[in-house]
Amino acid sequence: GYKKTLLMDSPEIVVGARLKFPTTSEREELLTFMLSCEADRHRKHHFEHPSCGSTFKNNYQVGRPSGQVFDECGLKGSRVGQSEVSQFHANFVWNLGGATSHEMLTLAAHMRERALSLKNADLELEVQPIGLFEEKIYDACAMSRLGPSYAEEKSRSQWVGLLWHPGSAVHASPASFPSILMQSPFQHYFRKPGSGQPDVHVQLLQLMSIDDARMNPEKPFLRWETIQNSGTWQQVFPLRPDQPADFLDELWQFSVSELFIAHGNNNSGEYLEFEMTPEGHWIAIAFDAPRKRKSNHQIPKKEHWPQLNWQVAQNALTCELPYRIVAPLIFNNELRVQACLSLGGEGWFLAPHWNPSASNECWDTQHKPDVKPDFHQPQRFWRVALD
Repeated sequence: GYKKTLLMDSPEIVVGARLKFPTTSEREELLTFMLSCEADRHRKHHFEHPSCGSTFKNNYQVGRPSGQVFDECGLKGSRVGQSEVSQFHANFVWNLGGATSHEMLTLAAHMRERALSLKNADLELEVQPIGLFEEKIYDACAMSRLGPSYAEEKSRSQWVGLLWHPGSAVHASPASFPSILMQSPFQHYFRKPGSGQPDVHVQLLQLMSIDDARMNPEKPFLRWETIQNSGTWQQVFPLRPDQPADFLDELWQFSVSELFIAHGNNNSGEYLEFEMTPEGHWIAIAFDAPRKRKSNHQIPKKEHWPQLNWQVAQNALTCELPYRIVAPLIFNNELRVQACLSLGGEGWFLAPHWNPSASNECWDTQHKPDVKPDFHQPQRFWRVALD
């Protein structure tokens, strides 16, 4: 994962990560170690001037670090404009103040050429350029090895990087399915510190394009997944029905995973509620407004939902919804969604937490123990765009 990941060849961007550490250490011990690492970097003058750290990867066939190769080539102190090879670490390129990407990469190209001609060391950039670069720089820095790239149509320049050039509609890739509409861990409803639910997360996937779904309204269009990361379902969902797995009214009395899908227009109060247990119990209800059931849903019935596909696996609870069910809620190719867990006791969780563009009422309820959680707030659900 350090040198190569799947994301390097994908136009996706990491916006968050969840980390799980198998071992822990005392805070003071960790702080001492962190400070020793920082002190070591200061001793090596890593922070003398701004830099991207190591400019080139190590080539293990060369048999020694790239910094040593550049040092042997006498490159320390080499300059192009306001960029300079570090006087202390020859694989660092400093920005002495106002250096441009062109200057930095021109110097990097010179470093690479010298290493190849003098030491037969074929080195690859570790920094990841993103943007439009002259063909000469592109070739000299071997940017073609770094991931997606293509030639600019109106010049001899070359675009490189994980983001497509904004002026090139020709290279826009079609949407692929299944696509993730929403993926999130669970946070406590009242944001209690350290009381999230790390053993479970949720995701909602779109299984086909809207155009295809309109042609096939009975086929699965969305898939809701509650995924167990660790532990057992019994540990996470302690309150379990005694009845056989099937449609079950008043399922809210037990530990359930919930999904709400609301109308894409915030002025509409319509929404659907789905609940599921790890044993395969489920219920679905349609609403006209918060907690106001549709006239034909005053008494929930299994017959209202013949095409829902519920599945229970060792580490996932899934429900597939046909386009026909969600089509009345789609507005400008958008829906609003919210996932929840209701586990019993004070086990109320949201994924993601309420949309921050809504009011701060939920944040305030930390200080009001008499306030009860309420998942039926469609105005605070998250908007998702459908392809």
